Amino acid sequence: MDLLITARDAAERAVPLLDEFANPLYRAALTGNLGEVLVYQGELDAADRHLRGALAGAEQIGAEAHRNRIRATIGAWLLASDRPDEALTWLERLVADLGVDGPHSTRIRAHHAAHLAARATGRFERALEHLATYELLERSRTTSQLRSQSELFVTRTEAEAEVEWHRYSAERDPLTGLWNRRHLSRVLHDLTSGDPATPFSAAMVDVDHFKSINDDLGHSIGDSVLVEVAQVLLGACADDDVVVRYGGEEIVIVMPTVDVATAAERCDRLRVRIEQHVWADLPPGRRLTVSMGVAGTPPCEPDRVVGAADRAMYAVKRSGRNQVRIASDVDRRDATPLAIPRR
Repeated sequence: MDLLITARDAAERAVPLLDEFANPLYRAALTGNLGEVLVYQGELDAADRHLRGALAGAEQIGAEAHRNRIRATIGAWLLASDRPDEALTWLERLVADLGVDGPHSTRIRAHHAAHLAARATGRFERALEHLATYELLERSRTTSQLRSQSELFVTRTEAEAEVEWHRYSAERDPLTGLWNRRHLSRVLHDLTSGDPATPFSAAMVDVDHFKSINDDLGHSIGDSVLVEVAQVLLGACADDDVVVRYGGEEIVIVMPTVDVATAAERCDRLRVRIEQHVWADLPPGRRLTVSMGVAGTPPCEPDRVVGAADRAMYAVKRSGRNQVRIASDVDRRDATPLAIPRR
């Protein structure tokens, strides 16, 4: 009922504006809608005046769709005025004129009103025929609406998936498929925003003598080896570890909830696996090793974990390579803090 009051109020406020626009289609549509609201509110005399004026206007300009909608409303008006025989005759003439190609919503209204009129006059067989057609049309409309909603949902889902794919792609290294530094920043932000009592560790991994592979065998072989290193690490890391190509042949492994001592043990197992791996694109007998530095909280400050691991890795390089080293007090103190964006 509130919607009817709102609709009537809007229509009555718009009626005085019709003379300014001098558009007969607007007048027919507006007065027809106002008449329809008045029928539903039971103000039949006022509805009659508006509906007959609207019907004449629609016929004058040849607005067939509006004309038939108004005719359906007049049928409902006749029924509400306790004139079911006239209503049935009027509505069945409208149904015949509409055929099967008329506006769906008008056909639904006409058959529903005709069903009520036929039932009110005791013509139950015709009432059932109109009811069956009404229900068929209503199901068809519901199916069409569901199909449209489904198509809209699919379109929106596809758009969301495309956005997610672009975000995913923007955080992946195109060569190795590992995460990139943008994703590393997101991960570190989440870790540093959590419970400060929960530890996390990071390892900086550098492929030993990688430049000689590029120089001796070519950059395409170097790229293939780097991809294979990434796959070996991914296959050996824990499911919640985050493996990131940091730059060149450097790879960062972030280990959430893992203390630094445990992280160092895990890294040494990774180091051995790399050392023992048979590389598809390297000449037989050519070994590949990695140097690894590890740091974690505590005792390292969260924004210095990656920097401290990097310094520890370079200490391994200076002392012979193919080792794992936990960041020292000096490494932690002198590490460059990593800028972690706040989101």
